[in-house]
Amino acid sequence: MKKLESNESITGRRILMTLGLLCGCLLQTGPAQAQYGMTGDGVSLTRFGGGQTFNRGIKRGDTILVTGDKPRFALARTLPEAKMDPDIRKLGDGRIRIRCAGAEFWLDECEEIQTTFRPSRTEYAIKSAKAGNLAMTLWVSQASDWGFVARLTVSNTGPSRLELSAEFLYGGLSTHGRTASAAYFAARDQDTAGNTVELDEALGRLSTQDKAFDGMKVFAATLPPVKPTNVNGRLSFASTLALNPGESRTLSLRRMVGARPGRRERGAQRPTPAADRGSGGELHRAARARGHFHAQPGAGLRFP
Repeated sequence: MKKLESNESITGRRILMTLGLLCGCLLQTGPAQAQYGMTGDGVSLTRFGGGQTFNRGIKRGDTILVTGDKPRFALARTLPEAKMDPDIRKLGDGRIRIRCAGAEFWLDECEEIQTTFRPSRTEYAIKSAKAGNLAMTLWVSQASDWGFVARLTVSNTGPSRLELSAEFLYGGLSTHGRTASAAYFAARDQDTAGNTVELDEALGRLSTQDKAFDGMKVFAATLPPVKPTNVNGRLSFASTLALNPGESRTLSLRRMVGARPGRRERGAQRPTPAADRGSGGELHRAARARGHFHAQPGAGLRFP
């Protein structure tokens, strides 16, 4: 009869496996190959020029914030299924597009990307020849267990005034099977089939006909408030900015999961009247009940 391993033996073996994976991650095999390295705080990993997308997940409650080496971000959930590896329900993914000095580019396609994986968020420092004197940083963090916040800061490092447009593009509710790679799912822009987009003055809502999502809705809004548009089945929040020399501005995208029909998530309010929706009422009421941010009547969204 095979001898059963003790709990101590199993724990020791798991620790050795974890250390082996970490050492393999940190080992440099060549000067041209990008590698992860430890930061000064001892709990974060950093990488320059990494090539993967959606390869890092942070789970809190029922939600998984998915980021990666490249500055794209998504929120996902797994729902109860009769199998050991339930499918991943992607509750949308986001990209950021910049238009500046006659050029147009996506942040995840820039030449210089410094990525730092911290315990609760992912940070990006981004530069591009197309951006000229525009420096960009992006922080993507979980917001309790109801969603995430993506915060973009743009800075004018040159001697002249800069005019630019920054666009948050978000959407694509879809189901994905488990992968054998580090990525939770592939980066695809054509995954909006069966999705419905609803627009208000400062709030966008996404839903899907896929019954596996059990009627869940996704809410998104920006700060400062921007009226969303529908771009190929995705929510688009575009802001126009003018930066003086040395000036910086910050834009944020807030995303949360709404209650399913006939149910109420923890602390969520009942649906608000249509008259409230223009000021982001649905998003702010549900999140305010959880203590995440507050608003003043008629003043749009205000976050602490």
